[in-house]
Amino acid sequence: MVRTLKNILQRIKRIFQFWSEIIFAKNRFGISLLQRIRALMMGGFTPDQYVLFDLENNNPKDYISRLEEIKMRAVNSPFKQIVNNRIVCIEAFGHYLKVQRIFGRIDNEGRLVSNCRELRQLSDIDSLLEQQGTLLFRKTWGRQQRRITKEDGVYSFGDGRIFSDWDWLKRLRNWRILEHVTPHGYLGDLQRKVPPTIKIIAFRDPKSSEWKIAFAVHRAPSSDGRLTSKVNLETGTLTNAIRLNTGDEFFVHPDTLLPFEGLEIPHWQKVKDDIVAASSNFCFLYYLVYTIVVTEDGFTVVNTKASTELTSTQVWGGQANQELGDFFRAHGLLKKRS
Repeated sequence: MVRTLKNILQRIKRIFQFWSEIIFAKNRFGISLLQRIRALMMGGFTPDQYVLFDLENNNPKDYISRLEEIKMRAVNSPFKQIVNNRIVCIEAFGHYLKVQRIFGRIDNEGRLVSNCRELRQLSDIDSLLEQQGTLLFRKTWGRQQRRITKEDGVYSFGDGRIFSDWDWLKRLRNWRILEHVTPHGYLGDLQRKVPPTIKIIAFRDPKSSEWKIAFAVHRAPSSDGRLTSKVNLETGTLTNAIRLNTGDEFFVHPDTLLPFEGLEIPHWQKVKDDIVAASSNFCFLYYLVYTIVVTEDGFTVVNTKASTELTSTQVWGGQANQELGDFFRAHGLLKKRS
């Protein structure tokens, strides 16, 4: 009876995800209704995937669609909530990797929910900032964030605006209070406001049962949106970059003119070794997605997920018939391509 109820609820959830993530998905490139229907009939692709994967000319069977991604999220069931819960995840992975601390959050009613001893009430933020020097405030949903700095008794936002009181805190709703991670300087002054991140996909090989890194993409900030490059897993060097919301390609950064292609990520071998070693401690998991920031002395994990969208991965080529596709087929979560 309980299992039947769980199956029914799972079906309802997938139907909701189908409508919200595919039928009503954003159409950033403005494709026609006929093309949207074509993308759906090809196997459940979103309008953006239809354009970014160039499905007018490429074979859709080479790509993993959003509908298939939804099904593949079950790869770590029933333990995926351990990874997707940020607080539990920090406690679990913090034993093996340096992770970004979450000191607390401000809930929907403006109340402080603490995750540490140093922060018990809103007034404690001042002393915490005194200790840390810089704190990061990030929206619980979305990418909006504010960097708060205190120097010589003067408070300032990351954009240079100065303030002298904490009245603005009373108006905040649904914000997390996080440790600020200072990135390595390999991208120059560009990364002062928003650090570049690297998304790394790791899985346990179905044949050898050993963990390995399957794919990595580098995401750099710019004045007009984030730029994504593929990372060479052997050398840690970048390819040219793509802006996913427009499809534009960049060989140099539009703000700094720093070349992307051939740029080497610092500490890359250490990043690979440490992530594989840490993943090997979780024998009940099969697939992990790390988001990291490279620092002067190594790297810090800012997020870990049990699944991920594969659009930013597949703009560099379809993965359905590659290593990632073989992994999900071994778990019965992806159909064989005819």
